[in-house]
Amino acid sequence: VYDCIQLIGTRASRFLNFDEEHLKAQTAQRKPNLQIILYGGNELVDRDMALAPYEKKYKEVVRRMRAGVPDSSCVIMTPQDHGELNRGRVRTVPLLLELIPIQRRVAESMGCAFFDTHAAMGGNGTMGRWYNSSPRLAWGDYAHLTPAGDRVLGAMIYKAIMKGFGDWLAKNPQ
Repeated sequence: VYDCIQLIGTRASRFLNFDEEHLKAQTAQRKPNLQIILYGGNELVDRDMALAPYEKKYKEVVRRMRAGVPDSSCVIMTPQDHGELNRGRVRTVPLLLELIPIQRRVAESMGCAFFDTHAAMGGNGTMGRWYNSSPRLAWGDYAHLTPAGDRVLGAMIYKAIMKGFGDWLAKNPQ
């Protein structure tokens, strides 16, 4: 069963406005085996964001999302690459490169696996390369993927999750 608590176009901190006990009860009722937490892309418009409060808020969001099922597995995924034009070239938005280590630290401190989507896609400047590829994998806003790009990234994520699960099964024979 795949279930999604999705708020398109929002930031992780939006969960801090939710009724904490209601969110906990809803998550407990659904009993997920795996929670995948992916936020950060919309935060990239705040170019002068204070990073210390972001880390504290992100950690609290993860805590709240996991409160109803503290023993379930979780993965924190970074946002995909986001690009901007700089001197005629597409470069990765610098703030993304600052958010990734923060999300990695939060994952480690919360007992979650970590998936660096930016690195999996190809690292810095990926959105420019994906936009220029054939078939085109990213749109010209350098933030969103085309349907073909979604399939490529989806396959990468699926393979990483299945590898992690396979590695776990090998270490935990039943």
